[in-house]
Amino acid sequence: MQEANFSSACYTSLHDADRERLWRILGHYACATSGTLDDGRCVRCDGDRRLTRSTLAHGWEEQESAGQSNEILSVVRQLCDTPEVQSSSKHRVLAILAIRSFVMHTKNPEHLDLNTSFFAQWCLKCMHSSLRELRIAAGRTLSAFLRTDLPKELRDNNRRLALDFLRALSAREMTSHDETLILAWGQIAVVCGDRELNLALLRLIDYLGHPNTLVCSLAFSELEAVSECLSLSPEALIRPFHRSIAVAVVQDLSTKPQKIQCLTEFLGTSVGHFLVLTQRETIPFLVLTKRKDILQRIASARKPGTSIQDLCLSPPRNLAAVLGFFLTQPSTDVEHSVISHLTEVAPGLHDSDLASLVKIDPVLIACEMLEIAADTDEANLPKVCTVDSSILGLG
Repeated sequence: MQEANFSSACYTSLHDADRERLWRILGHYACATSGTLDDGRCVRCDGDRRLTRSTLAHGWEEQESAGQSNEILSVVRQLCDTPEVQSSSKHRVLAILAIRSFVMHTKNPEHLDLNTSFFAQWCLKCMHSSLRELRIAAGRTLSAFLRTDLPKELRDNNRRLALDFLRALSAREMTSHDETLILAWGQIAVVCGDRELNLALLRLIDYLGHPNTLVCSLAFSELEAVSECLSLSPEALIRPFHRSIAVAVVQDLSTKPQKIQCLTEFLGTSVGHFLVLTQRETIPFLVLTKRKDILQRIASARKPGTSIQDLCLSPPRNLAAVLGFFLTQPSTDVEHSVISHLTEVAPGLHDSDLASLVKIDPVLIACEMLEIAADTDEANLPKVCTVDSSILGLG
């Protein structure tokens, strides 16, 4: 307690310029003691936005005694709680950047656990701030808790908590926070794995449909930055996630046309080409939701005069995608569900039955179901396999 009071008292006695200088020194402390500081820049903190550099041979905590490391972190924690820091916008920004530096150079779970660490909690708190610069700095700091070289269990848990936090923050729909969230989702996209990348891209693309053109432009720029950072073309970035992204975009074709316009501009293609390219992924959902208007738009994009029935039956992979999708949905009467939805959008299929449709290409349908299973939680796998053997007759 006396040490805390001493640190706070010393900080209070400093002039404002000296307080700023102290935070900058603290911000470089972990970099300097790790041997990664070169001409004022740290190759770990300031180099790779993906935060995927190989683990340093010696972290700052290994260079210094454990006691000294803990003392430094204790001082930082004490200073964060001082009224002088809490009341100064500039000092809070410098403090969160110093915390990022310490986090980047440690693997100590005590400081890295997003659920319990003081520094993690302070970072999350800053993302609620009314101060734009502080929110953005906190978003950059958050990514340091999610980096690839952390112990797997800690990393996975931190990523889950971070996604839950950002989803909750997004749900508040505060326009003033849109920039913060877009940049934070961009950080998630470049730092985390494929599962998180899929969600981050969905969030960024959703912002392309925002009524505020400035927000749309910022999301577009962040998508370009993610593509460049991951060294992927826009098409290569989006293609693995067509099953989720295409559906999210196409279902808003009528209500938020700017979303697909912006996405296709990002991809360097046309709306019509995108609709045809992703028809296999979108048709099942559109049949389920009975969106005849959008189905006809896709059919017309494929070729003028094409009917929804043609779209559902040809090429065979479209029918396989529809049947595979419905056969893996929870239903007490699979056949009724399939036929009723198909005839709702394509009345000409009224006399068809599930068995005859399955016989067109049971192997292709089975492959579709296995792809769906790969994206499904393990609890649903037995159901997929059961349907596969009983209805398709392949087992």
